Order: sequence, then C-alpha cells, then structure tokens
Amino acid sequence: MFRRHSVAISPITKTNFSSYKTQSKSNYREWIKFFLSALIPLMIGVFTVVTTVLQQKLSYQQREQDKEDARLFRQQSERQADNLRIETVFDNYVNDVSELLTMKNQTQNLVHIRTKTLPSLRQLDAERKQHLFLFLYESGLIYHHHMEPISSLLRFALLVKANFSNSKLATMDFSAASLVESVFTGALWKEGNVNFANTNLTGAIISNEQLHNSTLYNCILPNGTWGLIYTKNLVVNGDVEQNVRSVSGTEMESIEMSNIVPLDVRSVRMFITFIEKSNSSSSIDEDYCICDNVKFSITKA
Repeated sequence: MFRRHSVAISPITKTNFSSYKTQSKSNYREWIKFFLSALIPLMIGVFTVVTTVLQQKLSYQQREQDKEDARLFRQQSERQADNLRIETVFDNYVNDVSELLTMKNQTQNLVHIRTKTLPSLRQLDAERKQHLFLFLYESGLIYHHHMEPISSLLRFALLVKANFSNSKLATMDFSAASLVESVFTGALWKEGNVNFANTNLTGAIISNEQLHNSTLYNCILPNGTWGLIYTKNLVVNGDVEQNVRSVSGTEMESIEMSNIVPLDVRSVRMFITFIEKSNSSSSIDEDYCICDNVKFSITKA
C-alpha cells in the first residue's frame, strides 16, 4: 500500500565549506569597515566638543583675569591719585604756614594757621598727620610761643588714629576733637596742661596717669564711658518724669518723656543746661526751654 521513497543526502564537500568560510570573513570585514567609518566622525565630533568647551573655559578665565587686572590697575591709579592729592594738601599746608610764620603780625597769622590746620587734617592720612604734628611742634605752634602760649590749633580737629607716641605735649587744647583710636604711648605732659573736654577718645591708647593729668569734662573715655560731666548750671533728671528745679531752686513744670522713652526703660539720666526759657504767655498750652540749641517740651499740669 505504501511505497518507500529513498532520500538522497548529499555529503558536505570541501568546496562548500570553503565557500561558507569565505562568506563569513567577508561579512566580518564589512562590519569592521562600517565601525571604522562610523568611529572616525564620532571621534571628530568628540574632539570638536572638547575643544569648544576648553576654548570657552579659557576665554572665561581670560575675561576674569582681564577684569581682575583692570580692577587692580584702577585701585592702583586711585591710590596714586589719592596719595598725590594728600601730598599736595600737605605740601601746600607746610608752604602756607611757613610763609605766615615769616610775617610780622603773629597773632593774626595764628588765626589763619588755625583755619588752614583743621581742613587739612580732615584730608590727610595718618602718616601725613604725624608729619604735620611734627612740623607744628618744631615750629613752636602746639606747645609754646615767644609771645603767648598757643593751644587752640587742634580744637575740633579730626585726629582719628593719630600717633602722639613719645611726644611732649604742653598747653594742648584738644577740646571737641575726635581722637578715636589715637595713640599716646610714652607721651608726656604736666597735670592740667592737656584739655580733652568734649573730646571723643574711644579706643585711644592712653594710660590712666595721662588721663589723670588731663581735663576730661564731657569726654568719651577709651572704654566708651563718659568722663566727668560739667555740672555747673545743669539740671539733672533721674527719672522718666520728675520735677525740674532751676539753679536758684525755683520749681518748674515736669518734663514729659513718655512719648520719647520706651516703656521698658526704668530711669533716664539727663543733663540739661538752660540757656533761655520761652515766654510763658505762649498761645499753646505748653512751655519749653532751649537747652544747648535743643528744645525739650515741658507740659504743664
């Protein structure tokens, strides 16, 4: 019923194997060629990106360096300009004062010297201020004069960080001057010969002995506290609201400070010098006094 069919299996010959091997090698070479052809542009792209990033970084660093160089150059130019300006102020001061000292009317010339000294001190640095003091000292202007003692040239002067080390001071008047962080190490003067009244000595290097030999009324001491307060003709208020009496003892109205002093303040110490008192027939229901050009409102009961 069924017929058997024979299937002939051809054997793998040597020729067919060689052909398959040759085809595999050909495909392998094609893949290598494709990879190499793709790798070259990829490397070029990576190189381009890296080069661009490096160039941008170098450009940024160069710009920052240029800015820093410009800033340093500007600062140097400003320092040179300031130094030239300060040197010009000092030279002009020395020349003008030297010329005034050669004139006959010494008393009037001293007034002119004072008017030149104060504005010049405001414009000089610490080094030139020291040279200026030495010039005044050697000229006999800040310790004595053959006609009369001279002590007022440095009143109201700006003498921040001034150096008076190892100097000899006599009849010196620093009243109302600013001597913040100034140095008096080794400086000598006799008792009462140096006046620091109304002077700011905050941070100054000065010994207790030197302070003891000085006039310190209304002076801010190196530690920031106040020296002796000149109490002549002063009215002292020890509380926020307290009756005020004049020097003669006449009772005046109380000072209302509730709108000025915070509620958490327990007491306020005031030193008031009455210069003048307003007319009591004022149209408003209050009176006031002028205290060193400051008006304090005094509300009537």
